[in-house]
Amino acid sequence: MEDRAAAATTTRAEYLGEMATVADAEELGVSLAWETVGTVALDSKGVIQRIQGLQDQQPRSWIEERLVRQMVERPRTLMWVKGHNGVEGNERADGRAKEEVERGKRMHKPDIVTPAGIRHSYRLHAGAPAHLKWNRTAIRGLTYMITDKGPQAGWLKELGKAEDASCPCDGWTVQNAAHLYSCPWVGDGKGRTRELIWKDEKWCEELARFIQ
Repeated sequence: MEDRAAAATTTRAEYLGEMATVADAEELGVSLAWETVGTVALDSKGVIQRIQGLQDQQPRSWIEERLVRQMVERPRTLMWVKGHNGVEGNERADGRAKEEVERGKRMHKPDIVTPAGIRHSYRLHAGAPAHLKWNRTAIRGLTYMITDKGPQAGWLKELGKAEDASCPCDGWTVQNAAHLYSCPWVGDGKGRTRELIWKDEKWCEELARFIQ
């Protein structure tokens, strides 16, 4: 609803928000249901096929990693039911998902980020250079920035994995996502500062073509 997603079973629901897709919500709904039952019915054949093939494919998100762990623990079963056809459990789960979207919007719940959600929210031009298109590293980096949880010193200090939360650029400002957006030390992954990047004419030309 309104580009927001929520996962739901017949008894519970979890808000995902704008940074996840409907498929993500369907998969998380299955995972939530598998916590209490071994057989789950849903109305998406595509999601059923994706989950059934996960043991032979690379998981694309933390939700799919969770599903793989559940399938390893003990046998799980999926079955298809026709959606919006009066099936009681399906209708109840659908209603809970819609209620959770409304609740999440009203209570300003934070978005739960998934790789597919990032691709959906930040769509790139088909003609963009390969190094400017989404890859696993780029998605991971943007997830760090959106959630403010990652290798930045501020978060590592909070976890107890770093003694100092400050950024090397000045030695006292906390290195978090808000700071990194304007930090002069942030480069392009090649050790170049922002000033050096803008002096690279080829890089600027490629960026201009991508924006157009």
